[in-house]
Amino acid sequence: MFSNSINLINKTGLFTLLISLFPLSFIGGNLLINLNILILVLSCLLICRREICTFKLVKIDKWLVLIFLYILFVGSYNTIENLFFYNDKPIDDFTIIKKTFLYLRYLLLYLIVRFLIEKKLINLQLFFLSALISSLFVSLDLIYQFTSGSDIFGFEKIG
Repeated sequence: MFSNSINLINKTGLFTLLISLFPLSFIGGNLLINLNILILVLSCLLICRREICTFKLVKIDKWLVLIFLYILFVGSYNTIENLFFYNDKPIDDFTIIKKTFLYLRYLLLYLIVRFLIEKKLINLQLFFLSALISSLFVSLDLIYQFTSGSDIFGFEKIG
């Protein structure tokens, strides 16, 4: 029993940290956002795999899955259309279907975050504090950049 409570604290701390890094990753850019999503989804799938299998989807989750299946269908249809129906210039480009499959990470992110909130494996207070500090930093940086012409790090304003 004591081991399970320590394991729960470690899970809660890890998932809270990963969720709390989202506002900072938005400041850092697209690469950090995608890495954060990937680490959160993979760690939750690896650590909570048995519990996720028993997770029940509610009505809105089913509708969201249907929307993503529709997006997958449209992406597949557009890729097939590009491959077979443009005879004057064949397009062997699978960019649309690749991006459609990569877009499914947001469905996984939603389901994982909903699972973590329902199982009380994340502390949202730390996330909100992180969001507050990040938005305050960006706001103060913008005000400073507007008045001085350079940001807090010394980079000059373009244009």
